[in-house]
Amino acid sequence: MIRLSDAAILAATKLRTRKVRTVVTAVLASLLFAVLVFAFTVVRGTVGSYVRYSENGLSSRYITSAYNASFDQIDYSSPELIVQAKERHKQIVEQKKADAKRLGLQYDAASEPPAVEKYEEGGKEQLNMQSLAAQQVYAEAFKKLPTSLDITRKAATGHSPIGIYTNESFGDTGGLTRMKGGKESFKTAEKGEAETPMFGPEDTLSTLSYLPRTIVNPFLLEGADLSTVASAEEAVPVIVPYSEAESLLGLSPLQKTATSAEQLARIDEVKSRAAGLTLEVCYRNPSSKQFVEQAKQQIAEIERRKNDKTFEMPSQIYALPDETSCGPVVVAKDTRTTAEKQYMAKQTEFNVKYGLEVLPAEKKLTLRVVGLSPSVPDYANLSTLDSLAMMIGGSSLRGQWVVPTELVDASIRDKFLPLASASDMQMSMYTGVGTLVEFSNAADTRKFVTDEGCSGWDCRDKLMISYFGSNSVLIEDLMTNATRALQVAGVIVSVVAAILMMGMVGRVITDSRRETAVFRAIGAKRNDIRAVYTIYVTAFGLIIAASALAIGTLTAWILSANYSDAMTTSARLMFIESRETVPFTLVGWWPEAAGLLVGLVVFVALTAMLLPLSRNLVRSPLKDMRDE
Repeated sequence: MIRLSDAAILAATKLRTRKVRTVVTAVLASLLFAVLVFAFTVVRGTVGSYVRYSENGLSSRYITSAYNASFDQIDYSSPELIVQAKERHKQIVEQKKADAKRLGLQYDAASEPPAVEKYEEGGKEQLNMQSLAAQQVYAEAFKKLPTSLDITRKAATGHSPIGIYTNESFGDTGGLTRMKGGKESFKTAEKGEAETPMFGPEDTLSTLSYLPRTIVNPFLLEGADLSTVASAEEAVPVIVPYSEAESLLGLSPLQKTATSAEQLARIDEVKSRAAGLTLEVCYRNPSSKQFVEQAKQQIAEIERRKNDKTFEMPSQIYALPDETSCGPVVVAKDTRTTAEKQYMAKQTEFNVKYGLEVLPAEKKLTLRVVGLSPSVPDYANLSTLDSLAMMIGGSSLRGQWVVPTELVDASIRDKFLPLASASDMQMSMYTGVGTLVEFSNAADTRKFVTDEGCSGWDCRDKLMISYFGSNSVLIEDLMTNATRALQVAGVIVSVVAAILMMGMVGRVITDSRRETAVFRAIGAKRNDIRAVYTIYVTAFGLIIAASALAIGTLTAWILSANYSDAMTTSARLMFIESRETVPFTLVGWWPEAAGLLVGLVVFVALTAMLLPLSRNLVRSPLKDMRDE
């Protein structure tokens, strides 16, 4: 019988023989398992850093944003609506006749668009939305529909929500633009210059809306004035994108060549100085915008033809308002007769009453910065790491302008701007925030998204649902999927490593036939031989595991050292609400995974030993000695 200590000595001796073969096998196997170590170290480090950076935000909460995305909830061919529209049409025609007679205007009832039409021969009658009667009937039917909040609350029933929050409209924000430097820009795009894009910077304020403080608290700045606004003439407290605060401070965007230290210092400077900054914005409804454009065109035409003697000056000459006033277009000169003026006034009265004309409306508001949201990134210049970071991190408030609901008295929340139209309210998904539903865990959140959500635009009976505030569920899913991927990769690596080690261990055992035969001849049992090789391959496996851990961790550390500064800056910008100061790292210690890897390597080594050792032990020692 061979003592365990002697078996260990023999195993150590075998590790020192055939050094080249042993080293080559150990290196190859270590590199294979090092890939696993690198993967789980980087995954753990990245997720850990995201969680740490978003601790002050919404990362620990499970919130979804739900939209009612069905745009055809009203049946245009509904018999009930058809009857109502026809009756309403008769009433409107009679009212128009009476008003036209009272005002001394011409009115031809035959020119009135019919309330209903058949759009194909033999088809059903449908509401004709060119008709005022049809528009009124449709609007009344639309108001009776369940609100987005009602639909979402019903859908959430049975999914155990712990909170449902509303995204209230600030008003007709589609007409709200910034007054840069306190001035409106009436500049007309020169030939060759690009027009302002539909969803460009000038339209950013279309996202302005109310959100409750339970959602936006993490984004409020230290030292900000959080007193409640009680008058529609006061400055409106608002959370603005980081880039807007940077601009308000008069800071030019940093160059792409700026160091990480410079970028981080800029972030700290903006966050420390932004509270209390103010900016002026101008609201113009479509009619007001149209008058501004008409005045610009008229001014340009008069200037262009100032030396043209055949040019006849308009009877009304417009002048643009003062750039700082956000005021109406004014009439600088009016050569119309008194009768013409009276007639046009009566025509305007008639048109406004029946929706043929909307009077211009303007209003200047002052916004007061109380918080910061992450800026919309420059998608054209995103690095691979930044793109990956955005997929799993960041806030749904990115690029949003938000008014904390509780900071404005409930009685004046709808007094700052006119209300948005029904169609604008229906398209409120473009604000980026729907009705918010919060759950206590990832499982309930995931089930709500799966059961009640839809993909694409065909959402007749479903809601469009997305994760809000942070990607808590996605990060959990990432860890789950990463674990599964590592398990699959572990199986593949183990099979390859087992084949590699089996060849090496098998060769060692084959080379030791005479040695085994001698031990067997002097009385050693098969278990004694097994003990020697078990200790040998276990030690060999531990060497491989230690090397794999060292190589994988070192590689992850090198990667982290190269990209940590850039990732720290990206994380600080994505999680603008974070108070984290520790650098973002891609290295994270995962004890459970490391322990499993060590066990896996030893298991693979032992498995690789079984077949060659069993074949060796069934051989006759006398035959092996005679053959030698």
